[in-house]
Amino acid sequence: MFNFYRVAILCFCLGNFFVLSLSASEVTRDDERWHDLGNKKLYPATASNSYEWFYFDVQQQDGTQLAVSFLGPNTFDVSMQDILSGAGTSGHVGVVAQAYVPGVGQLQCFDSVLDPAQLVYKENKDASAWQLSIEGSQVSMQEAGKGKRNYSMDLNMNCQLGATVVGAVTGHLYFEGELPGWKHNDGILFSTSGGALYGSWIVPVPRAKVSGHYKFSMLNQNGGTDSTEVKIQHATGYHDHNRGNVPMSVGNEGWVWGRAVTKNGKTVVYAHLNGKSQPDFPGDQFVPTGPSNIVYLNDGGREVLDSDQVDFQIVGNEYDFTDANFGIDMMIPLQYKFTDPKSGLVVEAVMPKTASTTMPFYIRQESRLSVSDCHGKVDSGDLINEQIEFKLFFKYLGFPVFQ
Repeated sequence: MFNFYRVAILCFCLGNFFVLSLSASEVTRDDERWHDLGNKKLYPATASNSYEWFYFDVQQQDGTQLAVSFLGPNTFDVSMQDILSGAGTSGHVGVVAQAYVPGVGQLQCFDSVLDPAQLVYKENKDASAWQLSIEGSQVSMQEAGKGKRNYSMDLNMNCQLGATVVGAVTGHLYFEGELPGWKHNDGILFSTSGGALYGSWIVPVPRAKVSGHYKFSMLNQNGGTDSTEVKIQHATGYHDHNRGNVPMSVGNEGWVWGRAVTKNGKTVVYAHLNGKSQPDFPGDQFVPTGPSNIVYLNDGGREVLDSDQVDFQIVGNEYDFTDANFGIDMMIPLQYKFTDPKSGLVVEAVMPKTASTTMPFYIRQESRLSVSDCHGKVDSGDLINEQIEFKLFFKYLGFPVFQ
């Protein structure tokens, strides 16, 4: 199914880095447009089990981070009742903003909407430009030529805890794509034979310049408001598009994902998918996972590696990360590496024992990444790394088998 090295015919060292001749997979307009997979009128058979989101993140040199996701259906807003009734994710849309600001700590805002009519998508005639709105927040895309895309985002969020509004997020961000979009092969991470059920991961913007500002205004325990305002500067950005018409958990235990820009300007994106050998529950759908390990590397505008034939290895011990305030208890690797046996490339991530964002089934960390070439020379940079475990997600929802 997967063409592992699309064109891997030449690999040699050049200066301080290696060059691998290959042909990139273009991100098409259909890849990046909104597919509205939760629309029951369009997809009556699969809408209740589907997911789709636009993910954006910003990393500043001082350690400040922001991640924003536009979700519809919002697969992480589903309840036990939704699952047992068969309603699934249908009807859940929303925007999530998660920030880490040094000296302040974690900031999280969940603007959950149960009216799918609040999600409005419009595109021009050839889909070279579009706009997606969810309630008061919106993001728009405009192609910039040579496979690059620019995005303008306006945030106007009500932060909710259950039915209670506990704060607000406002802001304006602009993402200027610096690299063409990328997808590994056809972008499909898992699918049934014939592709009737599938999940995909597309990266329209592996790297962007980001400008703008945002503000979190959150209620405190004394009934007042704590405001944190951030002006974005010295920042890199990233955007990917995830979608599928079957729950992500049917073929995966979870994943490790990361992206970084090194000191010498290399852009690295990686993913490790922890595939299942059987379904969680008897009679459940089961979709086998495709490639388990994927590494993309772009050096100065040249795509020099795009492979799923890399080895993934946890180095040393795992750490039991526990945070009672956020309800998380997760084993995380303190160090792991991807090795490409053909080129000798090694991508290594070193994790701290701290986190920038946590949920009961999810952790995001600002970490360190190093890239070693076939001469053994090393480049390094700051890394955003995340890990999710679906068993912890089901435990969070209250499934007794995972208690």
